[in-house]
Amino acid sequence: PGITMTLNNLGLLYRDTQRMKEAESAYQEALTLRRELARDNPAAFLPNVAGILNNLGALYSATQRMKEAESAYQEALTTYRQLARDNPAAFLPGVATTLNNLGNLYSATQRVKEAESAYREALTLRRQLARDNPAAFLPDVAMTLNNLGNLYSATQRMKEAESAHREALSLRRQLARDNPAAFLPNLATTLNNLGNLYRATRRMKEAESAYQEALTTYRQLARDNPAAFLPSVAETLNNLGVLYSATQRMKEAESAYREALTLRRQLARDN
Repeated sequence: PGITMTLNNLGLLYRDTQRMKEAESAYQEALTLRRELARDNPAAFLPNVAGILNNLGALYSATQRMKEAESAYQEALTTYRQLARDNPAAFLPGVATTLNNLGNLYSATQRVKEAESAYREALTLRRQLARDNPAAFLPDVAMTLNNLGNLYSATQRMKEAESAHREALSLRRQLARDNPAAFLPNLATTLNNLGNLYRATRRMKEAESAYQEALTTYRQLARDNPAAFLPSVAETLNNLGVLYSATQRMKEAESAYREALTLRRQLARDN
């Protein structure tokens, strides 16, 4: 068990540092050992099997191996559902996380109905979990709402997209008040998504307001962590430039684009 835990940790480290072959090798060895342990003691080790499968699914998704990712996620989901029958408090979060991961995979591969179904079930479970433990699970509710909003936007279901993004925004404002370091990035992401939606539906004042708040938030975050948040500052400036161009505010458009370009040149020198 100790070996498998360390292999899993190594896999996480390799994945975070983009050493994908080494990550896969570590995960696969951990999975083989955990399957062996789970044969003799499923109650103790099946949760670990499911956890590794989820990690492998994320790795395969990140490297565009979508069939392998789906297979790993589906086995993780089956395992978590089995465990949740006996202990829902402990394992329903795993069911919901894996459903959300599957939703992301289906969305990325244009399987819209399957993505919506996975997200909706994940959202139902996460709402249920958040009723008993809001501190732990409201962030997950907001995440799945944001994912659903993006899916609806991509399929031109704008009213449903707006409803999902607005609820996600409300939750993320609430979370950011208590823990800005953890939740301001998520708040800014949802503001950007709403800005895109408003711009696509010609609600230009609302789009500008959302983008401007996102930009202010990203600038604040970039002061403490430029490597992580300057790309988002540049992206939001670019979005504002598009908005200003579409509304014939050409000086403001040029200013936004020029600042975005300066930042992106700077980022491109290092990467």
